[in-house]
Amino acid sequence: MNATKELDFKDLITYEEAAKALRLSTETIRNWVRQGKIKKYPLTYRTVFLSKKELKEFILSKEE
Repeated sequence: MNATKELDFKDLITYEEAAKALRLSTETIRNWVRQGKIKKYPLTYRTVFLSKKELKEFILSKEE
């Protein structure tokens, strides 16, 4: 396995993990994805991930 791909995978979190970390509902996270504010990375039909880096950038941009 390529080290870059492994690093990228470590940057991914689930909707549930993102919601818990931000103390928000998973529905809020899903709404942001639907609105195109955060990009999703589907692994399978039922398994979707978000980038920690992109999520952090989005949250920081909302605070400005």
